[in-house]
This record gives sequence, C-alpha cells and structure tokens, in this order.
Amino acid sequence: MDSNDRINKIESDNILLSEEKKYAKVIQEIIKTEISYLSDLNLMIDNYLKPFYDIKWKSDYKNIFGNIEELASLSIKLIENLNSQVENPEEFSRQFIYLKDEFIQIYGIYCINYVNAMF
Repeated sequence: MDSNDRINKIESDNILLSEEKKYAKVIQEIIKTEISYLSDLNLMIDNYLKPFYDIKWKSDYKNIFGNIEELASLSIKLIENLNSQVENPEEFSRQFIYLKDEFIQIYGIYCINYVNAMF
C-alpha cells in the first residue's frame, strides 16, 4: 500500500468515525426526547389524572385525559425497544415500524379524544 492509499484509507476511516458519531448523537437525541416525553406524560398522570380517580366524575376524566396511560405504556415499550438496539442502526429504526400498528391505534384514539376534550 503506497502513501496515497494509506491517506485515502485514513480519510475514509475518519469519515466513518464521523458518521458513527453523528449516528450516536441522533440516537441519543431520539431516546432522550422520548424519555422526556414519557416524564411529561407521567407528570400529567400523577398530578392531574390520578386525583380524578377518587372523585365522582370518573367519566369526565376519560373525556379530559383520554387514553394518556396507554400513551405512557407505549412510550415505555418504545424506549425499551430503542435501548435494546442502540448498537444496530437498522434494527433501531425498525422499532418504529414494529410498533406502527400500536402507534396508529393508540394515537388515533388519543386524537379523537383530544377533539372531544376541547369542547
């Protein structure tokens, strides 16, 4: 291998390392954002939804909060799945596809209830 080949290999390796660093940052941001979202959901559940459990307006809390607990459960599942595939970019991205039916079902219900909660 001559010096030009070595330089090209080093440059190629540096590009790969740079791409891996970018990938790692994206992965970290996705997981960090989902954890933050779950934290916000749990805050709403613990501080606003659960106090309704003991009140006579049980039907009202479903109208106001919809299926927020299902959203939190789905978020936990997503975080667990993503964390298990941090080292595998293709499988990491597939976690969203694997959960797409649950996302459609749970967020579909949430969106319908959101409109009802506003009126």
